Amino acid sequence: MTKIDIQKKYLQCVAYMIAKVKTFDEGFQEYERKHEIIVNDPEITTTDLKLSQQNFARSLENYKRFVARFSALDCPEQYGAQHRAMAMNFEAYTQAMALIVAALEPEKRSLNVLRYQEGCQKREAAFEQMTQLLQNNYQQAGVV
Repeated sequence: MTKIDIQKKYLQCVAYMIAKVKTFDEGFQEYERKHEIIVNDPEITTTDLKLSQQNFARSLENYKRFVARFSALDCPEQYGAQHRAMAMNFEAYTQAMALIVAALEPEKRSLNVLRYQEGCQKREAAFEQMTQLLQNNYQQAGVV
């Protein structure tokens, strides 16, 4: 495999990862909307709320495994700094989502608003950093 083939495969992985992040985020936002709706429904049991939180947490665990695979990916030397920065942003996003999952409180039938807001702010910051990294460093390679 030539150096150009390796670069092309790596950039395809980056593009794939970005697409997957968007898909995961849409799913996470759907979990948030669903939880917000059902937490206010008196007919929904605490068990149902716990199940919703567990499903959200399971999706987050799948995302974490995905991020770990990306972080461990061998990348062409010229993309080393960008790869590390992108992996750090994916991890920051993971931590933000973990805060959001932890903010769901099925036993109290509520949401820890401060933890939730902190998670949302950190998620936005991670997305902003990812976007800047893509625009400034990967765009020239044709990924974006």
